[in-house]
Amino acid sequence: MLHRFEKQNGQRHKPGQNITGIGSMQTSTNMLNRQTRVLPAYEYRHVVTFEETNLVGNVYYVNHLRWQGCCREMFLREYAPDILRALENDLCLVTAHCACDYLAELTAFAEVLLRMRLKQIVQNRIEFDFEYWRCQEGKEDLVARGEPSWANCPDGVGGRGVEKAGL
Repeated sequence: MLHRFEKQNGQRHKPGQNITGIGSMQTSTNMLNRQTRVLPAYEYRHVVTFEETNLVGNVYYVNHLRWQGCCREMFLREYAPDILRALENDLCLVTAHCACDYLAELTAFAEVLLRMRLKQIVQNRIEFDFEYWRCQEGKEDLVARGEPSWANCPDGVGGRGVEKAGL
């Protein structure tokens, strides 16, 4: 699946280039298995609503984590529909770890660009790096970083798969 994804979307993103639309692509250089290679970043765009802010007016922290899930689901929808069909049957993905470092505040109607990159695959876990960029007046400012990992539990949440995943 990742090979097909890279093959379809192997063009480099130029700094300052405007990338529009949910699910657009860019690439970045990253280390994987001690080799430098160009890995694609899946991009998900979001506009903050009042519903996602608190009384002070900034984005409530849990929404950053929710956006990670939305980004992952849109990626699966576009590039791995077989995984979505497997989720309807016997595949069970659980969140094994989730973290987010908040670097700057976001407010209502901020345009946010999430960039999701594969970090590593280890046994039954897949780990990603997320970057959250505020897009304003043609420039991007990094506002947060996230690191979720999801585990495949073949026997389901209540079964032996959870023990296998180390949860």
